[in-house]
Amino acid sequence: MTLDAQLLIDGAWRAAQGGATAASVNPADGRTIGRYAAADLTDAHGAIAAARRAFERPDWAQAPRLRQQVMLHWADALERKSDELARLLTLENGKVLAQSRGEMAGAISEIRYYAGLARTYPGHVFEVEPGVFSTLIRNRPGWPA
Repeated sequence: MTLDAQLLIDGAWRAAQGGATAASVNPADGRTIGRYAAADLTDAHGAIAAARRAFERPDWAQAPRLRQQVMLHWADALERKSDELARLLTLENGKVLAQSRGEMAGAISEIRYYAGLARTYPGHVFEVEPGVFSTLIRNRPGWPA
């Protein structure tokens, strides 16, 4: 198995701006597993700017169903490649395969957990239709009206 990993910035896979790459080495035998894009400060600034633009998009912030769906698709994709990714994790870190499989299962579980929270609001807030919310607040004795 060889790997050529690029950077995912602003929704596109790309090489590092400076073109640098580095080897990913198996610590057990010193063999090169693959290469990855060696990001620099320019790449970091580009990633930060892209994240800011995405964060400020109201269509994403106001679409809990979409956020949930994206996370569930991500978890499904990881699950489909779970064994392959666990083997790669073992090669990169020198750990036993059972531990790598456990880490993959844990990551998939966490993503699905947070996908469920994407449509959960504190208190009693209901999404009655896409983009329309209803909030129920009960006045309790001793609370200001």
